[in-house]
Amino acid sequence: MSHIGVLGSGAWGIALASKLATNYTKVIVWGRNASTVSQINNHAHPSHKGERLSQNIEATTELAYAVNKAEAILLCVPSNALLEVSKEIKEKPKHIAWATKGFSPNGRLFSIEMKESFNIEGAFITGPSFADDVIKNKPTAILIAGDQEETFFWKKAFHTADFRPYTSEDIAGAQVGAALKNIIAIAVGVCEGLELGSNAQAAVITRGLKEIDRLSQFFGGKTQTLYGLSGLGDVILTSMSNQSRNRRYGLSLAKKTAFGELSEGNKAVAIVHRIMKKFDMDLPICEAVYRVTHRGEDPRKAVERLLDRDLKAE
Repeated sequence: MSHIGVLGSGAWGIALASKLATNYTKVIVWGRNASTVSQINNHAHPSHKGERLSQNIEATTELAYAVNKAEAILLCVPSNALLEVSKEIKEKPKHIAWATKGFSPNGRLFSIEMKESFNIEGAFITGPSFADDVIKNKPTAILIAGDQEETFFWKKAFHTADFRPYTSEDIAGAQVGAALKNIIAIAVGVCEGLELGSNAQAAVITRGLKEIDRLSQFFGGKTQTLYGLSGLGDVILTSMSNQSRNRRYGLSLAKKTAFGELSEGNKAVAIVHRIMKKFDMDLPICEAVYRVTHRGEDPRKAVERLLDRDLKAE
C-alpha cells in the first residue's frame, strides 16, 4: 500500500510526520536508533515528552521498508548525512522533499544534489518553525520551495487547521536563507552572552540579512525571498528565541561554557567560509562566526573586528 516515508526520527522529523499523519493513514518513519523507533511505535517520542503520536505513524530501522512503494519521501536527517542516506534509496519515489538545512560538504545546494540523485526537482521545506510548537499543534506557517508540481503535492500533504504552507519557486534563495539564519543566530547569541545590548542584536540581524541576500544572489536566489518566511521570518525566530540551539550555542561561546547539542550553524559556517574565500565574497558576520567557532578567536575580539571595519553606506 502506498504511504509517505519520513527519513529521520529526530524531533523535527517526527513533528513533520505528525502533520502528514493528519492527512495520510500511513506514515512510516525511519531512524537508526532502535530505542527511539520503539518509542515511536508506542506513540511517544523522547524529544516530545507527554505528547501522544498519531496511530497513523509507524517507525522502523529498515530503510527499505520506509521507502519501498512510498508515494513520497521526506528527508529530515542532519546535513552531514543527507547525501549518504539519499544514495541508499534504491526505489525512486514520485515525490521527494527535504527539510535538512545547510549545504552539501562540497558547497553545493542540496537541490542540485537531490536532482542528481533522484532525477526529479523535489521540494525544500523550511520557514520559521520549532518542532515543539509544531507537535503541540500551535499555529505555524512554513515555506515549500520548488517547482509547481512538487510544491502543489507537498502543500496538500502538509496543510492542516494549524499548519499553513506557502509556496515559492525560489528554491535557491530558500535554501540559503535557511542555512545562514543559523549562523546569524550564533552571532546574536554571542551578543547576548557578552551583554552587548539589544541595539547590537538588532544590528547583527539587519546586517545579517544583507549577507544572506548577497550569498543568495550568488546562488541565483531572489532578494524578495529574503523578506519572507525563509528569510526574515526564520532569522527572527532562530535569533531571538531560546528554543534555538544556534542562539544558545552563541551564548555558550560568549560565556565559554560547554555546549553538548548539535549546531547546524557550526557546520554551515565552515562551508560558507570556503565559498567566501574561493569567490572573494564579503560576509563579515559569517567571517566573525567562523573565527570564533573554528579558529578559537575570543568573541570580544571578533566583535572588535566587526566594529573596526571601514565605514560605508548601508
